[in-house]
Amino acid sequence: MSYRHILFSSGAVLACALATAAAAQTAGQAPAQDSATVEQVVVTGSRIRTPNLQSNVPVTSVTAAQVQNTGIVSVGDILNELPSIRSTFSSSNSTRFIGTAGLNFLDLRGLGTTRTLVLLNGRRHVSSSEGSNEVDTNTIPTDLIDRIDVVTGGNSAIYGSDAIGGVVNFVLKRNFDGLQLRAQDGISSRGDGNAWFVSGTAGKNFADDRGNVALSVEYAKQEDIYYSDRRQTRQRGGWVIVDSDPAGSANGSDGIPDRIFVSDIHSMLISEGGTFQPSCSGGNPLTCRPDGRARLFRFQPNGTLQEADYGIDFRPLANSSAGGDGSTLRRYGQLQPQTQRLAVNLIGHFDVNRAFRPYVEAKYVRNKVFQQSSPSFDQPLLLNSGDQISLDNPFLSAESRAFIAARLPAGATTFRLNRNNLDLGVREESIRRETYRAVLGVEGDLGDAWRYDVSATYGEFKKRALSRNNRVEQRYAYALDAVRSPTGQIVCRVTVDPTARVPYADSLASYVAGDVAACVPLNPFGEGAPSDAAKAYVNTTSRADGKQTQTVFSGSISGDTSPWFSLPAGPIGLAAGAEYRRETAHEQYDDLVRAGGTFLNAIPIFDPPAFSVKEAFAEIRVPVLADLPWAKELSVNGAVRGADYSGATGKVLAYNAGVIYAPIRDVRFRANYSKSVRAPLLSELYSAPSQNFASVSDPCDIANIGAGTATRAANCAAAGIPVGFINEKARAST
Repeated sequence: MSYRHILFSSGAVLACALATAAAAQTAGQAPAQDSATVEQVVVTGSRIRTPNLQSNVPVTSVTAAQVQNTGIVSVGDILNELPSIRSTFSSSNSTRFIGTAGLNFLDLRGLGTTRTLVLLNGRRHVSSSEGSNEVDTNTIPTDLIDRIDVVTGGNSAIYGSDAIGGVVNFVLKRNFDGLQLRAQDGISSRGDGNAWFVSGTAGKNFADDRGNVALSVEYAKQEDIYYSDRRQTRQRGGWVIVDSDPAGSANGSDGIPDRIFVSDIHSMLISEGGTFQPSCSGGNPLTCRPDGRARLFRFQPNGTLQEADYGIDFRPLANSSAGGDGSTLRRYGQLQPQTQRLAVNLIGHFDVNRAFRPYVEAKYVRNKVFQQSSPSFDQPLLLNSGDQISLDNPFLSAESRAFIAARLPAGATTFRLNRNNLDLGVREESIRRETYRAVLGVEGDLGDAWRYDVSATYGEFKKRALSRNNRVEQRYAYALDAVRSPTGQIVCRVTVDPTARVPYADSLASYVAGDVAACVPLNPFGEGAPSDAAKAYVNTTSRADGKQTQTVFSGSISGDTSPWFSLPAGPIGLAAGAEYRRETAHEQYDDLVRAGGTFLNAIPIFDPPAFSVKEAFAEIRVPVLADLPWAKELSVNGAVRGADYSGATGKVLAYNAGVIYAPIRDVRFRANYSKSVRAPLLSELYSAPSQNFASVSDPCDIANIGAGTATRAANCAAAGIPVGFINEKARAST
């Protein structure tokens, strides 16, 4: 997949001091070099070294001091404040998907986290998501950061695939000399979300400052924050489609759906104690309210039935209400998960001579995350669905049984119960992620104008995730189907009638051996009714293990033509190199989850073949004019990168070209055109089909027909759709 970018920018040039001195220096350390003798450096966005810290594309740099002064323990949360980065994954919103709690991925320009390339000292970093390229910024050593460079725009020609949105390069300190101890503690203005950080960094220059080694150890912990902890989030707010009801309108409606914001949304159809919703037909007053909407009945903690408090009932346009006694879905769940991070990082180098300077980087990072999400639930994905309960269930009182039977079709022996199972236990995830990474390399000068850099990198990511209070669907079906035994005890029907058939019994028989004999009947009528033994029977702890590896060999050379020739404006800058990369991935849930036997999604094994890529790249910068009236600088640049991927991707080509024009020192114009390439990820090529939820909208539904033009209404009428049509099945799927 390729993308083309055209970038024009202009503005005043701001002086940017990129501090390289350590935070604490020993008394005998040599003073910093004068700016006039600063060696050429590499600026993110180009591999050509320049003395003036200028790039052909805009670069935003965040310094180490700016990172530390925020008091935030997550580097990713700090970067998410930049206008160029969308807060797609942060400490407060990483709990939206299975297994992502605690991850902090960067998303440049909102193009997607897989289109942002994260580098460490200009080199790739192993992913924190199996089969992907996304790097968790929580694995970056905070106290060793010298600066963070953010480059937006396509950079595939410079750094390879994935740099569609741009590049974020974490540059580490090179010559830390001394000892630094740092600790911080913080708490929110609401008295929660305590976050603290402690670190120790020690470094030493040796051999007349030709060598340096530094070790940094960090530990950070951030406490969880729950919806119930905050007044604003104890209630659920959002936009709801309603039908206005002006005085004198026909049928109590003007036929035009309206969208209003409601600050106290409750679910109409589910509750923590269980909701019985009979079918409203023929205007039966036992099942229908005077306004034609179905009556709802809630089970109280003592097992009795009581008609619902409807609040402001938005049915049929929305299965919700303002107020009332339906579930708020806010008595559980986190605004922010609990995270703990331990990071150990070692960096070092030794300058044998100008031509041979070996270096090393090594790290171990362990992240532990605790997340709380929703409990299991049984809600109407279709009209009148939910748990199917037999009328002869012995937990049902005679009074409630007669009440329900009077509201069912003649001859019915079962009814549906919609329930938010908070009393069965809130689902929780405990995730441990470990990252190992080592870099061995050598760099050096080839004369006064050329430099080389050769390195080998190996990274490995491991994950173990435990999903607690994960409901086993077969056991739940057994436990709900309760009867009285010949001795008068309440037992599971299947224990006295082995021929009984309940959902999942056939498809999952091989995974539930022994479940019949161990079955404990469950009382679903009223919040708090299930026994501890029943909860222990229906719930399990599921496990997932994952692994990702990355091996990279890279080499590059850069310099200029000054040994041979120079243009009037200066020598031509050149860079070239090659890279080989190989990655593997694996993720596997336990047998029961893979078979779809739990409330968790059915998640198959992810075990793709390894992929590898061979790449070669080149870059050029040509100075055209310099230090002339109305032409302080005029230069052109270009880059090209060819890659050969194993498998179906094959060969791809990325390139860019740009121009820089500075009429005077304080004004600079830049234009850049690039074609960027993102090769498919392993997860995109080899993920097996998995369970998901459909979302279908009927354009002829009364809630949607007004969103179109008159043509939509005419087409629906021509298709025979009556005015005021409501598609219950489509609504239930959203």
